[in-house]
Amino acid sequence: MKIKSPIGFLGLCGRGRRAFDCCRSVVCAVLMIAALVGQPSSAHAEPPTAAQIAECRVWAQHYWNWVDTGEIDPAWLNFDFSFPTGGNFNPLLPSLVAFEEIHAARLGGTYTLEDLLRDDPAVLQAFRHHSITGEVITPVSDSPATEVHLRLIVGALQSAPAEAAEPCDEVTSSVSDDGLYFAMSGASLQSNIIVTKKKLCPTPGPAPLPPTSDPFRDRLKEALRNLGLQAHYDCLQLEDGGWWFSDPGFDCDDFALAARNWLSWVLRNQFPNARYGFLHVQWFNDGHAMVLIEHEGKWYVIDPQSGRVEGPFSSPDAQELKDAVWRIMRDEYLVDSPWWPRVASYDAPNWGLREPDHWHTDPDLRERVKDCLGIDDNGPIVDPAPGTPALP
Repeated sequence: MKIKSPIGFLGLCGRGRRAFDCCRSVVCAVLMIAALVGQPSSAHAEPPTAAQIAECRVWAQHYWNWVDTGEIDPAWLNFDFSFPTGGNFNPLLPSLVAFEEIHAARLGGTYTLEDLLRDDPAVLQAFRHHSITGEVITPVSDSPATEVHLRLIVGALQSAPAEAAEPCDEVTSSVSDDGLYFAMSGASLQSNIIVTKKKLCPTPGPAPLPPTSDPFRDRLKEALRNLGLQAHYDCLQLEDGGWWFSDPGFDCDDFALAARNWLSWVLRNQFPNARYGFLHVQWFNDGHAMVLIEHEGKWYVIDPQSGRVEGPFSSPDAQELKDAVWRIMRDEYLVDSPWWPRVASYDAPNWGLREPDHWHTDPDLRERVKDCLGIDDNGPIVDPAPGTPALP
């Protein structure tokens, strides 16, 4: 099972292939991978404990030390989380969720937190600090961020534990086990509040009905039926019922890439202006990958492993789209009420440091994929259609 790079395409680890290979081999040895998206999980996840959050911060310290020095701490080689982690576990997720809320005024559309971290050294430094210490720092000069920070402090002071467990608050802030600390230091506001989770607010009643006539959506569903997903899904399992997660491996982001490639081939003549990308769904201790397609200003979510198609939606940030994603996770994978849920769109699969080489780069495994899918050439699935446009 694969585990994603902590910060997507931030590019902090661009120290050349040798460094990449070194870090990849180290971190693959760091984590013992226990779970797979699609296996039953707790219907209502227990909140992470202070000890689990502390382990994530220790991991973050090792990670940033490597980013800064290129040196691998021996303790990182032997580091193992004491709690179960799935194949898409992101130890930096608490910081990602907190900073997406604090800097929401600067994000939106295709401009993500990863873009902001790449573009603004001060925000990156504050993110690093938070991932290691849990301390939130916002400069007074950034009034929108500081305003959100103040609101979260007030929320942490006012909310009782029972209130924090209620559904349908967008963001919950709470006090750490060490008590609440906040202060003005120079020109910055500092606190140790915990942005516990962005709570899921499911739409009451059944999901909204799609338009009665949507040729693009109908063609998507037809293409997925023709692909025969379940037969190919089974083909990529081992005879003993295990998953084909050797080195290289094939899991949800690989299914998403394969489906994106297939759809780019079968739709390109009828819908040449469609744009293709990916959704990464994360929560504390795991995650999942889906396909996101834009056509004529409308957005569609495709989950390749279940064959579900949802949409159209008005934008990749629409609450209705996020509701649909979490309905898929609940219905198909029994992931309900997770902690730190996050949905982010990208124009490429979010492969990263802790991944083995990818199936589509290995000649033998390319042949295995082609055999599973009944492909006689290097066309659909194995590679995207020439000129396939990415998300805008």
